[in-house]
Amino acid sequence: MNSAHVGKNVRRLMKLKGKTITEMAGAIGLSSVALSNILAAKSAPKSGTLIKLSAYLHVPIDSLFIAPVALHSVRFRSLHLLSAREKAAREQVLVDVPHWLMNYQELERLLGRSNGHSLPDVAGLNEREAAHRIREIANMNDEEPISDVVELVSLLGIKIRLHDFGMRRLFGLSIGSTDGGPAVVVNDNAELSIERKIFTIAHELGHLLLHHDSYDEAAVPYGEDESEEIQANAFAGELLLPSAGLKKQWENYKGLSFVDRVLAIKHVYKVSYKTVLYGMGRDGLCKGEGAQLYMNFAQGYKDCYGHDLKNHFEPSEGMQLVAGVDPEPLQRWDLLSTEYEGLVRDAFKQGHISLTKAAELLSLDVAAMRKLQASWECDGDA
Repeated sequence: MNSAHVGKNVRRLMKLKGKTITEMAGAIGLSSVALSNILAAKSAPKSGTLIKLSAYLHVPIDSLFIAPVALHSVRFRSLHLLSAREKAAREQVLVDVPHWLMNYQELERLLGRSNGHSLPDVAGLNEREAAHRIREIANMNDEEPISDVVELVSLLGIKIRLHDFGMRRLFGLSIGSTDGGPAVVVNDNAELSIERKIFTIAHELGHLLLHHDSYDEAAVPYGEDESEEIQANAFAGELLLPSAGLKKQWENYKGLSFVDRVLAIKHVYKVSYKTVLYGMGRDGLCKGEGAQLYMNFAQGYKDCYGHDLKNHFEPSEGMQLVAGVDPEPLQRWDLLSTEYEGLVRDAFKQGHISLTKAAELLSLDVAAMRKLQASWECDGDA
């Protein structure tokens, strides 16, 4: 194997796991100078050293040799400056995602299912009009909840992946057709809410449709265009919770308290309570707006349920459409992405790939893959 990329990969993984040169050198029995030379590509590691490095970093040996694949049409930025560990996590995502896309395309080729879709043209439409256009394409009216946002974006020909970024401050990214997209990758970190993840899918769809000229090589990890963020948020808010639907449900639940009306609508449309409050302000359904609505809800929630609602208001970031902590939260079953996994299953069952290759594509060890294969055999499907 070519060891040219070992140094960069090890350095990134060290930062990601918070390890220093001194700590790792001591743990694997090298001097700091010898390890520094490997990291700087001044010397090639011996096979025994590679085994120790992979064991210490808890990664397969193959991952130390991965050559970076540049993405030229990706949007993956943050409103915040990132720490060294967060930058390393971001770099790791940009290593993982291109390989996932290449695997996805190869599976489509093997199965004869190459994606011939192009994104809908929304030129000349504002963000809310664009949201309604997407609903029309999906044969949905303006009152209907989106039961499965993953299915919706897949209908548009967009590849989607739920992938743990190893941090909380970046929620998702989107990729243009130049790099095998369009695709949306959502941070599946367990500390992020399902509401956040659903909204991120809709938000990134907004960027793909409205801001396709803003996709460039992701050299800058922060510095989002605030106006584009506002537009993508407004698109996502209208797509997930359209005005007509909100007005209808607000009337339907008029016998409930203010807080319970918000929570009921939140579950009907699979959104954050903040998205409901945003919609109420947008549509003039309640006295007050913005911060006042948030504070009224937080106080009402405490009065009703006897405890504080954390992170109910973030004044430094304006009107947020997703809460850090959501009352009566959605569960993981409200957001599943299985299209890629389905392609792997079909490719394996049709004899295009081996069990070992299927395990590699699904990031499973062979034992776990055999259990999954057994479950496939007994589920009654062909």
